[in-house]
Amino acid sequence: MIHGETRYVFTGWLVLETPLHIGGGGSGFAPTDHPVLRTAAGLPTIPGSSLKGAFRSAVERLAGNIARVKTCALAPPEKRAAFKCMGPQSDEQKDFNKKRANEGWTQSQLLEKLEDQLCDTCWLFGSPYAASHIEFADLVPEGGGRPPATVRDGVAIDRDTGKVLGGRKFDYEVVETGLRFPVEITLTALRSLDLGLTCLGLGELLAGRLRLGGKVSRGLGRVRLEKEGFRIFSLDLSDSETRAERLRRFLLARCGAPPPDTPLSAVGFDLDPTPDPEVFLKARVADLLDKASTRSAVKEG
Repeated sequence: MIHGETRYVFTGWLVLETPLHIGGGGSGFAPTDHPVLRTAAGLPTIPGSSLKGAFRSAVERLAGNIARVKTCALAPPEKRAAFKCMGPQSDEQKDFNKKRANEGWTQSQLLEKLEDQLCDTCWLFGSPYAASHIEFADLVPEGGGRPPATVRDGVAIDRDTGKVLGGRKFDYEVVETGLRFPVEITLTALRSLDLGLTCLGLGELLAGRLRLGGKVSRGLGRVRLEKEGFRIFSLDLSDSETRAERLRRFLLARCGAPPPDTPLSAVGFDLDPTPDPEVFLKARVADLLDKASTRSAVKEG
């Protein structure tokens, strides 16, 4: 742990608003051309990487409209032109790497230069230069047995003519609407904007505006984070006066059995008392907007 950081664990239930297809690859033993991804026990699963990708896209789409929040993807063209991020593969990244090698930067020099060369979303979600500060656990549905899945028919369409390609019929498997998955997202907030950006994505997830998996143009993959049961745990080490005692309580809590209904990753954390998660999210997004405005005033001053 780093002194001054705050960690959060967000838990709840992700429910399928429409059927879901996350492909697991073809198999000679599968009853369909395109089966869904399953665990070794045969349960359909949502990889954490799939949720993270959709979550990141939602955050980048919204963050691109906030004046002093830097994001390299899905931002308006004029904003991308004003700030060249080193996160994505690009000519700028190649030039940056070449200059780094030629000038022999130390680790501290590299970090100093990246402070102005990486956008806020690349700092949060990860890039070739910085590890991600947010983690998404794989999702496996609740309960026992094998949840229901059905096989649907499809036909291949020629993208140029818009007509059906002759003889190109196929089928694919979907997991049906209503299935619930326990979700767990862990954030290590090292930068002042990290929590607010995360809450942008959580708000989209609560509202049911994220889609996962394939065939989303057919209406598949819409998911929603249930408001009921959504919990927020935190470990705040940012206050130098209370840090030692807070860390002591955290370490002692980790020595015993976890309390009931507390995820292992959140043992020793404080449960946020806010009864309505939307109140928490709105407050943090408002704080994000205020910090972005302050950042602007400091730079322009």
